[in-house]
Amino acid sequence: MRVRCISNSGESLPEPCYDSTIGIMPESMFPLTIGRIYVVYGITTFRGHVRYYVLDDDQLPYPVWRLAPLFDLLDGRLPSSWRFGYFRLDSADVGVPIITFPEWANDHYFYERLVDGDPDAVATFAWRRTEAEG
Repeated sequence: MRVRCISNSGESLPEPCYDSTIGIMPESMFPLTIGRIYVVYGITTFRGHVRYYVLDDDQLPYPVWRLAPLFDLLDGRLPSSWRFGYFRLDSADVGVPIITFPEWANDHYFYERLVDGDPDAVATFAWRRTEAEG
């Protein structure tokens, strides 16, 4: 799945996307390059807004979510291996869906381990990254 960045500014987001508690405001700037094509490694929703997990311009070794309105969808085909996962947050009333590769979709703690640099999670992401970028 591939998307093209059409904006890197909070000003371009629909007003309902703004949320000062997570740092998304009209004056927000996101580490994305307008016109650049990004591979999507996962899709989720949070607080009612679709977000794509991409490797943004911060050059972190793991994908981070960015709001879908910042992008145009170029290729919506998903890898055949991807799965749907659903993780309950601390509150039993709130959950977060994700569509991504099975190791992440089936493991609530996969992303946390990836961010922490766990060797198994890093190796799995490297393999799935190669698959997605194929």
